[in-house]
Amino acid sequence: MKIKTLFAFLFLMAGFDTLLIYLCPVDFSFRSMSFVPHTAFLALLLLVNDKESLDRILICLFTGIVYDFCFNSSFPISTILFPLFGYILGALPKAIRDNVVTFFISCVLCIFLLDLLPFLFCKAVGVIQVRFWTWIFHVELTTLIFHVAVLIGLYFLVGYMEDVALRRQQKRNEQERDMYRRIRSARR
Repeated sequence: MKIKTLFAFLFLMAGFDTLLIYLCPVDFSFRSMSFVPHTAFLALLLLVNDKESLDRILICLFTGIVYDFCFNSSFPISTILFPLFGYILGALPKAIRDNVVTFFISCVLCIFLLDLLPFLFCKAVGVIQVRFWTWIFHVELTTLIFHVAVLIGLYFLVGYMEDVALRRQQKRNEQERDMYRRIRSARR
């Protein structure tokens, strides 16, 4: 998949995150169930899974910066955590990343840690006074359930996008071969 297509898709997913936050705001009083959307982060993990280490980190870093400044306004949380989780996920053995079930478990664990680390920081600083289990049951549980469904849909969507890109590349290669055959036959 081309890098422009990759970033355009991530931009759309970040916009979808913003729309979800607008339509279903997080309840910071922790009286009702709510979820924190991370569809752009999940799409990022799916798209950089097969990239080289440096490419993966740079793509995650750039996406984190754009996400922080344009969509989330929580600089530097995404700028630090996106490349960290991109690196960790890429450091897993290829057998784990290629197995769908273990990759999904790794992605869900990354989502949990993406929420847990800022929560623990805010708890340590004293910004949040809510208990850990209240946070788990009112926010994180619904977040994880929502993202399992989103991850399944994104997995098939990203797979379809990669298949389309592969077919286009194969068609271009075939057209180039035909052009070279015509050029050779014209010389004879």
